[in-house]
Amino acid sequence: MTDMRRERTDNIIFDTFAELMTKKRFSDITMIEISRKSFVHRNTIYKHFLDKYDLLGKFMDRELSKHDDFLSEFEESPFKAVASLFGSDLQPIIEKQQLDMEFTRLVEESGARVLYNKIKDPNLIWNLGNISSVLMWNQLHGNKLDIVDDYAELDRIYQTKKFPETDD
Repeated sequence: MTDMRRERTDNIIFDTFAELMTKKRFSDITMIEISRKSFVHRNTIYKHFLDKYDLLGKFMDRELSKHDDFLSEFEESPFKAVASLFGSDLQPIIEKQQLDMEFTRLVEESGARVLYNKIKDPNLIWNLGNISSVLMWNQLHGNKLDIVDDYAELDRIYQTKKFPETDD
């Protein structure tokens, strides 16, 4: 298959997958459903992607690569970068999938891989741990800070490595 045909087929599959993720939980989407909806034979899909988890990883790689500002901003202000995705074409997917724990875990893993491969900074793994710490602190305090509305405060906590005083 020529590169152009492969890219065209990938784009059809990605677009169908994105559409399905705005309507259904990732956990409930099947490769057969993607095949039927995209009019791409199931065997062809499996030539391009091992399974729906591989498809999600490659989809996230493609989407994050479209957002160069995300990659450059992530190093300094990761929460602002993530908040910017909520204003992008990914917003309907993020909103639909936010309660699907399988989706969340896989996106975090594939996002970390994409970031590591693009940024090439060995400290990124430590920084991802710091981001997780801020998110855990927020969760333990009842998610008082919203990722979209309060990204500046979350970034301040991340950058200073100091948690604010709380009443609880």
